[in-house]
Amino acid sequence: MAMPGTIKNQQGLTLIEVLITAIILAALIGGSFSLFMVYSREIREGVAMTRLQMQHENIMSVIATLTRHGTAVVKTSETTWPVPTTWTADSANNIYFKNRNGSITGGFQVAGGYLQEFRPATGTWVDYKAGNLNVSVASDFKLFFLSPTRNSIKMTLVLQTTNMGTSYSLSSMGGEFKCRN
Repeated sequence: MAMPGTIKNQQGLTLIEVLITAIILAALIGGSFSLFMVYSREIREGVAMTRLQMQHENIMSVIATLTRHGTAVVKTSETTWPVPTTWTADSANNIYFKNRNGSITGGFQVAGGYLQEFRPATGTWVDYKAGNLNVSVASDFKLFFLSPTRNSIKMTLVLQTTNMGTSYSLSSMGGEFKCRN
């Protein structure tokens, strides 16, 4: 015979067991969400920095090629040809690459915070794109450093991007590129 106040067949969970389970489950979900948020931020930063590094490599490659195939690298305001021996080392945010005949083969400038390239065929400046993205650069300093003979160039690039409302930048000092011709 059963004692009064006891239940022979207990089915289901007590309120205490349900509350303890809910508290443990809430702690696990909260911890998982925190890890997810940290991981998402790391992914965003990785994507932004990878984009900047790819843009940097693209720009350096193009400028190195234009310099190697050219005879001189001059500021856009320097129209004298051939290059006078009286020029001094200088810096600029806009340059042209010239061949042996003094013809412009390309150019770069910073305008409105973006890197632009000169298209000799059309005589126009257009936003430079690495992949399908405009290249954003810090424009508060000189980008190109020219030798007195204008046969070499050094660059300082500070590329910038914004991803999901956060700004990122990549600063690098490129090597010296010399004209072969």
